[in-house]
Formats: sequence, structure tokens, C-alpha cells
Amino acid sequence: MNKYLSLKIKIISFLSIVMVVLLHCYNLDIKHSDISLVLEKDYNWFIQNFISYGITRVAVPIFFIISGYLFFYTFKGNNDFLSKIKKRFFTLVIPFLFWSGFGILFYFILQSIPQGRVFFSKKLIVDFNFLDWWRALITQPISYQLWFLRDLIVLTILSPIIFIIIRRFGIFFLFAIFPFWFLTIDNIMFTSEALLFFSLGLFLCLKHRDILNKQVSRKTALTFLCIWLTLLIIKTTLQMYYENHFIIFALQKLSICIGIVAIWLIYDAVFPLFKNKLQKTDVYGLSFFIYVFHEPFLTLVKKGLFFILGKSVVDHFLIFLISGPIVITICLILGYFFKTKLPDLYNFTTGNRG
Repeated sequence: MNKYLSLKIKIISFLSIVMVVLLHCYNLDIKHSDISLVLEKDYNWFIQNFISYGITRVAVPIFFIISGYLFFYTFKGNNDFLSKIKKRFFTLVIPFLFWSGFGILFYFILQSIPQGRVFFSKKLIVDFNFLDWWRALITQPISYQLWFLRDLIVLTILSPIIFIIIRRFGIFFLFAIFPFWFLTIDNIMFTSEALLFFSLGLFLCLKHRDILNKQVSRKTALTFLCIWLTLLIIKTTLQMYYENHFIIFALQKLSICIGIVAIWLIYDAVFPLFKNKLQKTDVYGLSFFIYVFHEPFLTLVKKGLFFILGKSVVDHFLIFLISGPIVITICLILGYFFKTKLPDLYNFTTGNRG
């Protein structure tokens, strides 16, 4: 892989991590036990939905595409599957179990403090039964962003089967599974989103490996960007004033498809302008740490800010704006500390990334 594509994947992955954090900054669904607040569809509602249910929704599909592409980039044949799956045990399974367990421990400590219990409305960890533990650790982690790793682990195990299907049926397999993603029809093993975009990454690697190296003009990149943002404005406006759920749903899916392309292409337009700065920083190596650590820490920060600032509409909007930058900054500081001061622990818990 050439240096340009390698750096492009790192930077877009970091940008996608930032978008995931901003997605999780959404706070219109937070329930306050001491107040009944009805949030109207105003500027706060529009901006939060435009960002968290619009712009940032391309992040996870991008991750799955990159994961599928990189999984098979150095593929040497059928005998290579076993070694790749073994490697993913250290890069996926161990980090998943560690950070899922960390999330449980984090909540348990907070719930053990009398003043901290006010932030929890669900079942306390001390009261968990076996099924609760299984869900909290594996199927529905308290650190809920880990569902991505959970699905990726399953798809890694199934990768030989997916590989055979893609190699034989190619794009027709993608057409066959596309409706499941479009209609959000999932199964108990993995989401339709994970299967579609991981398979797309695999398809691009096997059939069109050089397509990711191709660069387009700035005009083309900006055109895709404008179409994407226009679609999101239309979708969010319709959500605000109309109740046609199918049109809104279809626009959401269409905007994700165009947004993935827009993000990938706009990099080529922006990179030459900031080439020196983008090449010098090593912050991209902390992407995975931000991903695994930002929740449940972000949830605690949001609830803490509501406790300090209040629960008015203005407070909701302000907390949406500041909670993400606060958490990302703290994650970068902690990640850099562990990476430089405790490198063995950092490498073990991040799958030796960065």
C-alpha cells in the first residue's frame, strides 16, 4: 500500500472516530428522573439531528469498509485465513473483552458511591444475574460502541464464507444483501450494516483494489459534498415539519451512501492544503483508544454537565456542543499518557495499534 493511501485511511479513520463521539453527544433522548421536559422541534432539535442523525451516520459504514478492505489487502490464499483469524484474536477479541469489562467496572464503582447512584435509572450491577452479565459483557455491552467490535469478530470468523461468495457472485451478492441494510433487517449474530459494508470493503479489495488510489478533481469532490449536505438538510427539515417516515427513511439511507463517497473524495481536495500539518502529527494512532474509552465516559460527562448546568433547552444544546470536545481532549491526553508511560498495557488493550 502506498504512503498516500495509508495516510488517507488513518486520517479518515480518525475523522470517523470523532464523528462517532459527536453522534453519541446527542442528548434529546436523555431522561431526567427529577424533571419532565418536553423538547420542541427548534434549533436545538434541528442541529442535533442534522449532526448526530445525519453527518455522523457515515462513520460506522466507513469503518466496516476499511476493515473489510484491509482484512484482505495482504491475503495470500485460503491457507491465510487461519493466521488472520488468530491475529484478530489479539486485535479484536482481547480489546473487546477488556473494554467491555472496564465499562462494567466503571459503572460498578460509580454505583457503589451513594452520590453516584443518582445518575443511574436502570438495574444496578450488584443485582445482575447470569443473563444480565452475559448481555453487559458480550451481546449488549455497557460500553455500547463495542457492538462494532462484536460484529467485526463474527464477520472475521465468517470471512472464509464471505470470501467464497464474493469471489463467485461479486457485486450481485452486494445487491442481494443491500435490501436488508436499507430496511434495517438484522439477525442475532451481526447487523445488516456490518455485513453489507464489510463485504463491500472485501469486494473492492478483490475486484477493484486500485479504485481507492484514484483521485478526483476538487470540483467533483465538492459536488458530492454539496449533494450530501443538501440531502441531509432536506431530510432533517422533513423530519421537523412532516411525518412521511418512508421518505425520511429513504433519504437517510441515500445520504449515507453519498456521504461515504463524499468523505472519501473530499480528502483529496483538502489534503494538499494541509499536507505538512497532516503528515507531521501522530494523533491518528490514538483513534482506537478514543473509540474504546469515550463511552461510558461520555455518558457520565453529559449527565454531570446536566447536573451542573441545568436541564433547559439551552442547556441541552450547550452540552451537545461541549461534551464531545471535552471527552475527545481527555481521551487524547490519557491515550498519550498510557502510550508513552505504559506502552505494554496500552498495546495489550488496543490490539497493538498505533
